[in-house]
Amino acid sequence: MKISVAMATYNGEKYIYKQLESLLKQTRKAEEIIIVDDNSTDNTACIVRDFIAKNTLHNWSFYINDKNMGFIKNFKNIISKTSGDIIFLCDQDDIWLPKKIEKLEMLFKENPQALAINSSFNLINENDKKYSIAKKNNWSNQNIIHYKIPEKEFTQINFSTIIRDNISPGCTMAFKSSMKEKIADQVNLEIPHDWEINLYAAVYDGLYFLNTPLINYRIHNSNTIGLSTENQKDLLKIKGNYDKRISVLRTQIGLCRLLLTPLFYMKADNKNKSYVNHAYKFSLLRMEVLKNNSGLAWLRLWAHVPFINKDNTIKMIFGDLVFILNMQKFFKKK
Repeated sequence: MKISVAMATYNGEKYIYKQLESLLKQTRKAEEIIIVDDNSTDNTACIVRDFIAKNTLHNWSFYINDKNMGFIKNFKNIISKTSGDIIFLCDQDDIWLPKKIEKLEMLFKENPQALAINSSFNLINENDKKYSIAKKNNWSNQNIIHYKIPEKEFTQINFSTIIRDNISPGCTMAFKSSMKEKIADQVNLEIPHDWEINLYAAVYDGLYFLNTPLINYRIHNSNTIGLSTENQKDLLKIKGNYDKRISVLRTQIGLCRLLLTPLFYMKADNKNKSYVNHAYKFSLLRMEVLKNNSGLAWLRLWAHVPFINKDNTIKMIFGDLVFILNMQKFFKKK
């Protein structure tokens, strides 16, 4: 098997060197590593170029986008450049454990029906220190998968699981090159590329999960911009809340639209068909609430709660109400 690694970078100078080192130290070397920088404004490109030159890595290719594309479009662009039989997705700030490629390649060889394999992961902080979060009963993979999977178990993930939530960060996954054509012409860029790949793998009964950590997944603080006045800070907080809610909604709406296409909709059972239909209407109404401050749309949200049946659905509804009231209160003060 030819192995390709698709790595996206953007303003990652603080952590990228350790990730590059972890790729170099893999017990099973990739035949091809393709790195595309999304027009960074820091020293990321220089670090990557120097690393490749210093280690004379002729099978590593580095490109820089002329303008910022965003992470979803950039990853799809990188994937299109790969030529391997198995493609590994790679972020810039994690650290791969030495046997990641070796273990996943072995699983693909032993399980030819597998189209995409995700692994579990360790959490590390800004200083590379591992830490843990409180585990929910009968949940797995840092409380991402909603049922219990024994440690080290390799198991198939069915479509009913992936339809509601992704099962692991994209940086833990590898997939067969046949998946490339499934997402190559996808115009909708609102769905994370890794979730989309997992959805296609699952609809063809080829999605698997290994409950063994193969990367150290870094959680770190984003840079923030300091503003001079309290009003500016208040508005920034409100705007940040709004942007986050709109971004999540766009993803949910894009996901529902994909799931409503015949390929996915025919695969879903009646319970999941009901879920997708109500989730789509619920998300469109939430968009109306946030964009138009529509009280009527807010009231209509409640009709979908019993069908979506998610723990945080009611929190979302009241969160939207709090956001609207805060926004109105802010502008009234102005």
